[in-house]
Amino acid sequence: IIHHTGLPDAPPADAPAWQRFALSISAWLSKKDDAYLSAHFQINRDGSIFQLVDPATHEAFHAGKSEAWNPCARKISDDWNRLALGIELLGDGNRLDYSPEQYEALAWLTRDLMRRFPSIHPQAILGHEQIAPGRKFDPGARFDWLLFFRGLFRD
Repeated sequence: IIHHTGLPDAPPADAPAWQRFALSISAWLSKKDDAYLSAHFQINRDGSIFQLVDPATHEAFHAGKSEAWNPCARKISDDWNRLALGIELLGDGNRLDYSPEQYEALAWLTRDLMRRFPSIHPQAILGHEQIAPGRKFDPGARFDWLLFFRGLFRD
């Protein structure tokens, strides 16, 4: 499941500010508290990838209340935390374009995960908005699905 982290009211203005924002988001997604939210990976604006939760051993709590058609199981599924890996893109795809480095890193990471976990089918690569329609709006209207899939399946 592809997510976005969201942005403060004023997006970071330069690379050092983006780095500080990335660190604060990583800490938030890794914090174990009563409002525990997490993701398996975070992709920063510069394309750096951080593993927050080990997908081979742990479930991440990224999907929340969710329900959608599961193309692999051929049925409606409602617990996407158990079914899917969560990848957070730093930013807000409704307010700001993602960087070319983020698309490249997302395609590379997704290819790697598909090799490691053969049960990941391309039709099951979804946005948060697709498993929680009306409740979530990420990765956002500015996420370029065609660019992502071209990168995912390039030779």
